[in-house]
This record gives sequence, structure tokens and C-alpha cells, in this order.
Amino acid sequence: MIQRWRTLEPVQQFGILLLSGSLLIAIFAFVNAHGAFHPIRFIQYLISDYAANISSELIGIALTVLIIDRMNRDRDRIERRQRELERQQEEKKRLIRQMRSVDNGIAVQAAHELRAKGWHEDGSLKGTDLHEANLSGVDLSRAMLIGASLTKANLFGANLERCELNGAMLNKADLRESDLDRAVLEKAFLIEADLSDSSMERIDLTNALLSLSSLRRCMLRRAILRGTDLTEADLRDAFLEVAEFDTQTTLPDGSKWTPQTDLGRFTNPRHEQFWRSDNPVSPAFRSRAS
Repeated sequence: MIQRWRTLEPVQQFGILLLSGSLLIAIFAFVNAHGAFHPIRFIQYLISDYAANISSELIGIALTVLIIDRMNRDRDRIERRQRELERQQEEKKRLIRQMRSVDNGIAVQAAHELRAKGWHEDGSLKGTDLHEANLSGVDLSRAMLIGASLTKANLFGANLERCELNGAMLNKADLRESDLDRAVLEKAFLIEADLSDSSMERIDLTNALLSLSSLRRCMLRRAILRGTDLTEADLRDAFLEVAEFDTQTTLPDGSKWTPQTDLGRFTNPRHEQFWRSDNPVSPAFRSRAS
């Protein structure tokens, strides 16, 4: 009991003492009036006007003190929670700054810590600036990177499975051998991006811009390419089984897709009419080494 008492806050101790004191005063007044303590008569006495006027006021004060104490403790808890949230925000900002590093070890470790805390999918990375970041080999699967800037970022061999990259800027990014299975890149910008040898099964590239990009040997099985701009892109040896196109999809030669389109012209180098570009900037440039 003594140990329990010592753990109480001073204001709690005061409230309990005040409450106990009010009862003692009532007992003293009863004994003084009647000469002896009789429990039944004491209860009757408490109901009397004297007890009501004295002890009830003290009890009310005691209860008020305890209520105020509870309110103060609730306020302290809210303030501690607010400080914790502010600390987390500062920690997130630090990790995101480190993810921008050109040092692969620092950038990947920061991403690992961010992922361990679950911050990679809570919206903390939406719209973040990671251009030219060296994130080769990073695991950002299921990350929410909507609107993020990853221009010229090194994402070689990165795990971006099921990432949300809607509207993200990935121009000139190195995405070779990356895992983009089931990732969502609707309206994303991948101009001059290198996606060679990447796995992109069931990826959503609706209305994305992939002009001048390299998609050589990419696995695009069941990929959604509705409205996708593939102007001057290199699709050599890409696997496009059951991929979804529509009449707004722009093919590497600038034409629009139709149900009669022979995609082998762009993917099969042994095709009689295998397409090569006359644009020296294009990865499909006809004079470029295979």
C-alpha cells in the first residue's frame, strides 16, 4: 500500500487526503455530538444537514481535484503523442534525404529503415524528390511513390513490385533488370528510360510516356498498354503475350495500334519487316549495335 501511495502524483495524494479528511471530520462531529460511534446512527448522521453542509462540500472539492488531475494527465498524454509524431516526421525527412544520396550504401540503408517502419507505403514518399538517387538493388516493393521525381535515378535491379508510381518522373532512369510486376505507372514519364531485361508482368502503363525508352527483352506479359506512347522505343525481343493495347496506343514507328497490328515487326529481329528507327537518339536506331 505504501509503495502504491508513493507512485501517485502529489495532486492525486492531495485529493485522496482531502476526501479522507472530509470523512474523518464527519466522524469526529458525530462522536462529539453523541459520545460514541454507532455505524447505523453515523450513516443517519451523514444524511443530516450538518454532514451535507460540511462533508459534501469537501467531497465535491476532492472530486474536482481528481477530475482536474485526470484532465491534466490526458493533456500530458496528448502532448507526448504530439512530440512523438514530430519526432517521426523529422526521422522520415532524414531518411528521405539519405535516400537521395549518390552513395548506394547510404541510400539503400535509408530505404531499408523507411521500409522497416512501414513508411514506404503510408504516403510519406508521395511527390518526393529522388532524382539521380543511387538506389541500385533497393527493395521498394509496394511503395507509394505517386508523383515522385526519379529522373536519372539508378534503379538497376531494384524491386519495385506493386509500386504505385502514378505520374512519377522516371525520365532517363536506369531500370535495367528491375522487378516491376503489377506496378502501377499510369501517366508516368519514362522518356529515354532503360528498362532492358526487366520483369513487368501485369504492369499498368496506361497513358504513360515511354518514347525513346529501351524495353529490350522485357517480360510484358498481360501488361496494360492502353494509351501508352512507345514512340521510338526499342521493343526488340520483348515478350508481349496477352498485353492490352487500345487505339490510343502509339507504337514505336509512330502509328496507332489496331487489332490487325503485327507486333512481331517491333519485337522479332528475324521478322521480314523488323522495324528499326532512323533517329540516332532512339535506342532502336538501325545502325546501333545489337
